[in-house]
Amino acid sequence: MEISKVYSFRLSPSDEIIKEIERFKLFSRETIGAFESMNSKAHLTICEPRLEKLQVMVNSVKRLERELKSIPSIELTVNNFGYFDNGKAGYVIYAKVEGDERTKTWFKTLRSSFDKKEAFNPHITVVRGISADRFRDLWPHFEHFAYRRKFTVDSMIILENEIVKKRRDQIFAKLFLGAKNILLRETWTLFDQTGDIMN
Repeated sequence: MEISKVYSFRLSPSDEIIKEIERFKLFSRETIGAFESMNSKAHLTICEPRLEKLQVMVNSVKRLERELKSIPSIELTVNNFGYFDNGKAGYVIYAKVEGDERTKTWFKTLRSSFDKKEAFNPHITVVRGISADRFRDLWPHFEHFAYRRKFTVDSMIILENEIVKKRRDQIFAKLFLGAKNILLRETWTLFDQTGDIMN
């Protein structure tokens, strides 16, 4: 019987931002102790993870490739920090992605490929799942900290993991925006824009 796995859809910021977010996480751990996401690599999540069988996911990737090739790359701007109060799930502190009309339209188009129409707040999580007391200790360090960076998004990463995580996420596929090729980890086979295998 084919086993279903969990697939996540993410955008990656620049290497510079990834390293800086890692330092923010380290500072946070030194300030309030261990927390959820402290070992997670900086990223923007496009939609919630999906539980799928392999062949279903391969077909989904081919469909996404056809749709994403019409979406251009975009330059995004990270501008300071914000937070969510998720009630019992705790607080989240994140780096804010500016949401001008161009950016909102771009994300709306991208998320329509996942049948997502609700409002979306693009962000890069720094700290997740902390209590109100720990949030009050940490947030003053981020509240007025000036942090502004730009980066270009030209691809989307799909990660794969077991239902019960026993290892780090593995890259299942990388899809390039506005480009004709995708790379599937399972077979390391390159497909062209028609879905046919390239020699």
